[in-house]
Amino acid sequence: MAQEREVEFTVVGPAGQEVGKFWLDSASLCGSLKLQIEEKVGPPPATQQIAIGDRMLEDTDPLLEKDSAADSVHVTLLLRLPASGSGLEALWKALPGAGGFLEELFISDHGDEELVLPDRRIRTCGLDPDSGLLLLMREGAVPVLQRTPAGLPGPRAKAKAAEDQGSCLSESEEEVPGLCKGKGKGKLISPRRCLAPGSLIIVRSEGEPVEVALGFDHPLHCDTEILAVEAVQGFPIPSFGLAVARVFIGSKVHLISMELCPAAIKWQRLTASGTRCEAACLDRENLRTIFVQAGPAGRDVVFTQLRAAKALEQIDKFHLTGELSDKMVSSVAWSSTSSSLLLTFVGEHAIRVFRKIGSVWQAATTLGDPSRRGCADGEADQLMFWFPKCDNFDGELTYSRPLIAGPSGAVFVHSGGALMRLAANLSSAIKATSMREELWMLDDDEGTPEYPYPYNVCGVHNDKMYRALRQTDYRGGLLVRRLQLSPDLRQGRSRIRDTAPALWPSITENRVMDAAFVDAQNHMCQRALRPVRYYEEDRDKWDGNPRWLGDGWLWRKTEIPEDVRVTSLGRLTDFAQWRQRKQWEEEAEVGFGKGGKGGKVGGYQEDPVEDPAKELGYKNLFESECRRLSASST
Repeated sequence: MAQEREVEFTVVGPAGQEVGKFWLDSASLCGSLKLQIEEKVGPPPATQQIAIGDRMLEDTDPLLEKDSAADSVHVTLLLRLPASGSGLEALWKALPGAGGFLEELFISDHGDEELVLPDRRIRTCGLDPDSGLLLLMREGAVPVLQRTPAGLPGPRAKAKAAEDQGSCLSESEEEVPGLCKGKGKGKLISPRRCLAPGSLIIVRSEGEPVEVALGFDHPLHCDTEILAVEAVQGFPIPSFGLAVARVFIGSKVHLISMELCPAAIKWQRLTASGTRCEAACLDRENLRTIFVQAGPAGRDVVFTQLRAAKALEQIDKFHLTGELSDKMVSSVAWSSTSSSLLLTFVGEHAIRVFRKIGSVWQAATTLGDPSRRGCADGEADQLMFWFPKCDNFDGELTYSRPLIAGPSGAVFVHSGGALMRLAANLSSAIKATSMREELWMLDDDEGTPEYPYPYNVCGVHNDKMYRALRQTDYRGGLLVRRLQLSPDLRQGRSRIRDTAPALWPSITENRVMDAAFVDAQNHMCQRALRPVRYYEEDRDKWDGNPRWLGDGWLWRKTEIPEDVRVTSLGRLTDFAQWRQRKQWEEEAEVGFGKGGKGGKVGGYQEDPVEDPAKELGYKNLFESECRRLSASST
């Protein structure tokens, strides 16, 4: 038996460039060399093809031929994108009754009758506004034996997830005092991890979708914000493109970058330890990311080159000073034509523009008035925005993310109920379309009883806005839709329904059936108090999202008392809730429950529906409250 010896393997790329020298035993297999190449250079073994002489080797083939006495071997490394083999098919479909304005993405598996999209296991999506590439994070399937009879994760699945989570990433990373200091201070969102290893679905502009498995310790195993750019690369890691994502690592939100390799999604953290990422964007033309990281020393804007020769290569950085250092950043965008950085801050209603003068970043101008709300387009000095924020009833801070990426470095602004397009030189802005959330829904979207919940718009591609919505009934599926960017959608609801009869269903801002449109006598169909009926006029002021109802600015034209506008759950007060409150007020006035004939509070109360005259009186009174609002021709 021949004695094993160490052999030098010199690996070169297809163009003759040296990849590296590796020393392995003479009896080593091809798979061992692939692992060492991956460790040094990065390409996963599934993307590597090893050639020695005229031999193309498989993983289980020996590197040396039988009886070879060579001490050094020349190896050619070929890299390739492996065949997907996922069997997925993606198709955009125009939705019936939407007048050509609204389309939905459907993804099916050739070997499975169930749809991959829409589905409850799809957690989030990201977009490249230049190519239309989409990324979908898919939660892993919980084993059947670990589910409840209803099909939901049971105690065994949750226990297994907790066990796996204990050893993943840096869950023990300590909190840093002062990290949340500033006007944007609020309770941070708690990290939510998947209960089983998931996958990332890459829906390319051309070709079938590719699904890539993720390890359990991959940070994409929680709900996340993803930004993508399609940029095919062959060396050193074969890839369809790049992505950055704001994810939880431990208890903090960090920014990571990823190569979209169909063999494995590798990642690296871009934010510094002890900081958190507040907002990020991509400069797709130059393949770099720009993000704001907050730490005890304040807030820094960091420019990092992706696919750099040196990992985590920061190519630029500047510190936010003065009053801005204490304000949480809500969104960031890069305007490539004007070479300007745009920032918005929580609680402000303006866009701060920064430009680099020489070697120093300076505040160049401000679009809008930070302290005044409005929605006005025109020249730069005429612009007004409304970027709402609120402290939710569970204590979590919620705020809008106004800056939206468009193709070729264009920047759009979500202000109130309108989407504005900034001029390339930032000298003006025009209202491009409506942002009413109901425009993303159809009559057939009815749930039990709520219609789907819309997430933030993730980008604009080919004059279409892309957005995800979550079904709120037993299905819980994620819908990915795109809406035509059209000024026709800024018309009144009745005009839109003339050409798109199923668009904008008859619902309140609580996403339940609205008695203002439908004559029905049940608790699921109620007339609701609202600040202004934005069906036919004032459409640009509000996007219909009930989260922003806590802002008194929306209620300026009404006489409705502040304490009956919104319920304790942050929803518009409807007729049933208003009637119940009126009953309580009347009972209090007559001393109900104070030892009189009425008995104790909480005793039997006559249902006003049993007394038609009393019920009619309540309805007339409620209608009079509604009439205090601006007139509306619904």
